[in-house]
Amino acid sequence: KATHEPFHYPERLSTLLEGVEIPEPESLLDFYPDKTSRTFEGQILEILGARFANNSPRYMHDTFSVEGLDADAARRAIYQEFAKTFLRSGAAIDENLGRILDYLDEEGLRDNTVVIYTSDQGYFIGEHGLFDKRMMYEESIRMPFVISYPPEIDPNSVNDDLILNTDFAPLFLDYAGLSIPPSMQGRSFRANLQGLTPDDWRDAFYYRYWTHETHRPAHLGIRTKDEKLMFLYGIDLRDASNPSTSPSWEYYDLAEDPKEINNLYNEPTKAERIQKLKSKLSELKVEAQDNESAYPATDSLFRAAFTVED
Repeated sequence: KATHEPFHYPERLSTLLEGVEIPEPESLLDFYPDKTSRTFEGQILEILGARFANNSPRYMHDTFSVEGLDADAARRAIYQEFAKTFLRSGAAIDENLGRILDYLDEEGLRDNTVVIYTSDQGYFIGEHGLFDKRMMYEESIRMPFVISYPPEIDPNSVNDDLILNTDFAPLFLDYAGLSIPPSMQGRSFRANLQGLTPDDWRDAFYYRYWTHETHRPAHLGIRTKDEKLMFLYGIDLRDASNPSTSPSWEYYDLAEDPKEINNLYNEPTKAERIQKLKSKLSELKVEAQDNESAYPATDSLFRAAFTVED
């Protein structure tokens, strides 16, 4: 289950990175609402720190405490403990991947085998002062995808096309020489990996996370190569008794601000761009068949929020 919480690892890796100071992310000390421009609190590191302290054995610690530390020092201590535990858990994965690759080499299978290393999402390790996932920031929505297939793919190549996990199954079918059912939403990116990106490849994609918690609101958004627009609508579609949060927007210029430090939604110079992204977001929502008609509360909210002024 690595690297899922509680980030277990074998005993042989318990001293890995012992005494090492892990570099801190630029946004580690963003404390909502004091130092950050984001519009929600998020799954902050202090939540994980409390779990470390209250149930240390489950998290492979003898004891853990930040008692007596100020807010900055406490967050730094939680981050160091978290990062090392996470990396120890990941190191066990690395060992076993190595065993698989060694076997392919020993048996002369490497050149006739497609090897893919990927995941179901990214993960916050202190960025924005957060842990876990479930938010549209880059650390959460970007997935690792490393592929080896020597007959077709340059081992030194990097592809920056907008690839979605819905594209994975069509790619697998393509390599297997099987037809891709028209019901599948994704698209094979085999040509992209060879440096032959189709002219009509997507230039934007739609995102939605509908589970709602007050510190981690339900939201949706659009991501292009250089921009991101998020709408945090904050209504629980499963439980009307769960408190809603005030709707908010966040816009990031990823070309200028790849770490998403500055929410520029209220920046006048970005107003025209934001309106265009809202229009495109509405189109992608319809295209994805993400329909609000069954939920009157969100339907009216979205209709108001997505009204584009002339």
